[in-house]
Amino acid sequence: MEGLPDIKDKYIINLTNTIENCVKCDNPEKKPEKSFKWNKTVNEDGGKVGAAEAAEIMNNMAVFINSFEGNSAAVSVAEGISGVIVRKPDPEDIEEISFAYNSPNESMNIVENSDYLDKFSRSVSLSKEAFEKALSLNITVPFVALFRFNNLVSDELNSIVLGNEVLAVEMGTTISNLTDKMSIHFRNVAYEGYPSCQSWNGEGSRPNWTDYGCETIQKGNNITCRCSHLTFFAILLAPPNVTISSSDLKNLTTITQVGCGFSLFFLSIVLFMHSLLRKTKASISTRILIYLIVALYC
Repeated sequence: MEGLPDIKDKYIINLTNTIENCVKCDNPEKKPEKSFKWNKTVNEDGGKVGAAEAAEIMNNMAVFINSFEGNSAAVSVAEGISGVIVRKPDPEDIEEISFAYNSPNESMNIVENSDYLDKFSRSVSLSKEAFEKALSLNITVPFVALFRFNNLVSDELNSIVLGNEVLAVEMGTTISNLTDKMSIHFRNVAYEGYPSCQSWNGEGSRPNWTDYGCETIQKGNNITCRCSHLTFFAILLAPPNVTISSSDLKNLTTITQVGCGFSLFFLSIVLFMHSLLRKTKASISTRILIYLIVALYC
């Protein structure tokens, strides 16, 4: 072009870098924004929290959540009772959320990316569907509260609870029939017996555990519970089958045979002596005794 100097040098720029740059680099592992001590009196019986009191704590969660500002908080109630509350005031911000920790007494982390859960030994994941159901059931500000009871009273059968951990999930309304189920993961945990994921609806003076609505997935030392509703949860352990060696079985069989042989021998003597010595009609009490001996002999 007229008036411009001649350009002799040329530059070629190749944009071939395929590395993805981080646009939003939020830390997927977060601690709750605040910490609260819930000044609630919890009566313990022999170091155990009653089932009714545990249910009352979870039922009052919607009232308690209005007592603080912010979107997340760690809550401590009493010895062995702690939890985390997360609010989602913006409907567009609703996504799957997880809570994770490494031991029953460790504080819980809020994890917004499930790819990071494998580094924790325990985690609870709640789907986006659960928040959407809460909104459809007239919950103004959807929230989720996960509480951990390490000292809950046992059920009528004194069932063994893995890690002595009972988890409770509350959203201020009844959430059930989830197609994208809630997940509880226990990773690399040592245990004896057969695990079974169970839930309890919070009713009664003692937990009444049932496997309704829960699926148990066991892979080695990893246990996953997938449940279609929200309530109290625990992993119960059934005792393993106990077997004895063939030599012990043979010895016990011999002892049983010898014992039964002696019993039959002396019962025979009693019957024989009664038949020899009976001269008059036997009384009612004597006949009852003879009938008993005959029954034992048979």
